[in-house]
Amino acid sequence: MHISRATTGRPRNTRGETHDQQHVLGRRGGPGRPRRPLLRRQRDERIVGDALSDQAAKAAWKTIPSWTLVTLEDLAVPAEAQRFMAQRASSTVVEVDASHAVTVSRPVAVARLIDEAARATAA
Repeated sequence: MHISRATTGRPRNTRGETHDQQHVLGRRGGPGRPRRPLLRRQRDERIVGDALSDQAAKAAWKTIPSWTLVTLEDLAVPAEAQRFMAQRASSTVVEVDASHAVTVSRPVAVARLIDEAARATAA
């Protein structure tokens, strides 16, 4: 990856991102894994616009059981904010030492949480 310095003097890659921004975007591969780029744009902008402008008839998180995987090394959404949202939703909480890209760096922890939630809500 080519590194250059912008007018701020902070190292930047060819996309103009600083080292810190690369971590926030989930480019850290995890323990013993090399960095690798992930998709930067994950949603169609039209879908996001509709999702943010439509009004929900009912807040599902108030009545449907939920689980939250709090990622303690997340630089995009601080663990404290994740805990706050989980508590507000009365979620079952599991904490893991991982970045925002937890599905890449800790897939077993993610799978266990999904399995636990599925078993707890099976009829």
